[in-house]
Amino acid sequence: MRIIFLFIIFFVLLETAGIYVTRNFRDREIKDILSNSINVNTVLYNSIINIFQNTADVIHDDIMDYEKDIADILYLSKENNLTANIQREKLFNLIKDKFQFYHLKYHLEQIHFHLPEGISFSDAQCDSNKINTEHMHEIAKTNSLIRDNIKEKLDKFERFATYAKLDEQYHLVSFIPIFSLDGSKVAYFISYENDNQLIRKQFEDYNERIYLLTFFLIIILVLAYKLLKKDLEIYKINKNLQKRVDNAVEENRRKDMLIIEQSKLSAMGEMINSIAHQWRQPLNRISLEVTNIEEDFSYNELDQQSLNQYSSTIQDNIQYLSKVIDDFRDFYKPIDKNEEIELLSAVQSVVAMFKSESNEKHIIISITDDLISSFKIKFWREFKQVLVNLISNSIDSIENIHERHGTIFINLKEKDNFIVIEIGDNGKGINIDIANKIFEPYFTTKINGEGTGMGLYVSKITIETNMNGTISFQDNSPRGAIFIIKLPKFPVISNLKYD
Repeated sequence: MRIIFLFIIFFVLLETAGIYVTRNFRDREIKDILSNSINVNTVLYNSIINIFQNTADVIHDDIMDYEKDIADILYLSKENNLTANIQREKLFNLIKDKFQFYHLKYHLEQIHFHLPEGISFSDAQCDSNKINTEHMHEIAKTNSLIRDNIKEKLDKFERFATYAKLDEQYHLVSFIPIFSLDGSKVAYFISYENDNQLIRKQFEDYNERIYLLTFFLIIILVLAYKLLKKDLEIYKINKNLQKRVDNAVEENRRKDMLIIEQSKLSAMGEMINSIAHQWRQPLNRISLEVTNIEEDFSYNELDQQSLNQYSSTIQDNIQYLSKVIDDFRDFYKPIDKNEEIELLSAVQSVVAMFKSESNEKHIIISITDDLISSFKIKFWREFKQVLVNLISNSIDSIENIHERHGTIFINLKEKDNFIVIEIGDNGKGINIDIANKIFEPYFTTKINGEGTGMGLYVSKITIETNMNGTISFQDNSPRGAIFIIKLPKFPVISNLKYD
């Protein structure tokens, strides 16, 4: 409803502006018509004056040819004491025939004589169409604006033209001032046109323009309203859709966080298992050294040197156990969001965690650093978890083929604007039939509940969502697989945060 009201206001504003512009255009055209009428009638007036002057001179000379007859009539009138009416009648009869000639030749309407002796006479006006003086009065009385405008110009004795609509006709009147020889004001030469077609056409065109303007404005605004209404509907749909998408994304994010937490718990179990592997040998060594001490003591073979040696060995193994605990504790310790560590250091710390297990299983883990300069990463705890997942999978893959001398390699290098981390092994590889499923949640090839199927899924989320990188794999023919992680050299802070 508000939109319709705004469109109505907009329509009124445009219509008003269009009427104003169209009316100004019409008024300019009519002003040009009036100006042209003044110029034409000025030329006509000058032409009439010249013709009248020439004709008057001819008539005067012709009448003066009767001067003797007129003088005789006047003289006889005085001698015989004739009345002025008899004199006027005699003079009138004298030129009556001549007047008919003047009327036919020069279209004279009236001849009025004033003689030096004070006698004057005139011929009656001939029948002819006269100017409708009532219209001229009506024009002056049409409205106060025209009346005041005419009065002002008449007072200034200017030449001007005006018009008015009377009896469905557009009457045009031009006023041309007449001055005497000494420059004084005498009268106005007035040209009157009953129905000026040019002015009529301007008003007709004006009305047509207004109709067309209104018609096209209505069409344009209706189309604009429909388009805007459609866009608003689309906007509302998109807004609701965006809201639903945001809700769905938020829901998925919560699910991802739950999955990540689940993965952490699973990883923690793997870490505990790894700790058990790394503690087994040092604990055995400590137990063996304690047994040796007891036996040497029983046989009185325990001297200070042997005791010191046993004590040193036990202390070394205890420190190793403590270091293992510290490594795992640091791995899960909360970090500041702006904290960064070098990529090589992160990789080395993860490899160190698998040292005992890899030695026990005769697996060699090698690191090749081809980085031109040191590269620091944020979210390194999550990145370490990715490495743990990939290295654990490689160890399992090697064990599944009973490989006694397995190898796991980690290559660090730069390519274009990316840091590339390659993690490969000589295990059994990945079957082509399941290649497109390995990054899906809850997908695992391990049996008897040994795997949760979340390791690679969480790794993908971590690398792609949190670190703005990519993770993929390729076959390492004839055996094994290579996982490839690409991280931008200038990492962008992700929206996904881990606690």
